[in-house]
Amino acid sequence: ATEVTKPLTIGIGIHTGPLVLGEIGHKGTSAVTVIGRTVNTASRLEALTKELGGQLICSAVTLKLAGVQIDGMDIRPVPVRGLDQPLDVLRLHQARQLVVPEGVALSTSSVIAV
Repeated sequence: ATEVTKPLTIGIGIHTGPLVLGEIGHKGTSAVTVIGRTVNTASRLEALTKELGGQLICSAVTLKLAGVQIDGMDIRPVPVRGLDQPLDVLRLHQARQLVVPEGVALSTSSVIAV
């Protein structure tokens, strides 16, 4: 076994919107997956964590829908490959900095990991 010499890092991109959920592949080898512009955007936000630094980049749209008060937060427009206009996002150095407001329940049935 090889010992890891550098700390492991993660990148999380979160975006909200319509997507297509389905089973792709042949019988016996198929997998359930999600596709669509929303999924692509979330994936590209995750990739931006490497460029911009930080563990988490979340779209302002998602924060608003989750009930997070974004006034006073460092929301900035960022160009995202595949989108015509920059997307307003919040970049956090550590994912634990994102605090879920009191009274907001997160349901695992409404969360799809990509």
